[in-house]
Amino acid sequence: MWEVYDFKLHELRHTAASLAIQAGANIKALQNMLGHESAGLTLDRYGHLYPSDVEAVGVAINNMLTSGIT
Repeated sequence: MWEVYDFKLHELRHTAASLAIQAGANIKALQNMLGHESAGLTLDRYGHLYPSDVEAVGVAINNMLTSGIT
């Protein structure tokens, strides 16, 4: 038996944004996709869905500094 859901268009918009983030969309691409005026607005709304990569940034900086590349 099929179950019918009462989706609102705005809920589907959030789903599309979530799927785009999961697929690897960067914040500027998402901003453009959603038509937001600023990336800050997009980050405020969807930033929590991005994985934290602080450790990876630290590792990359360390690798850069220890290899002599600036």
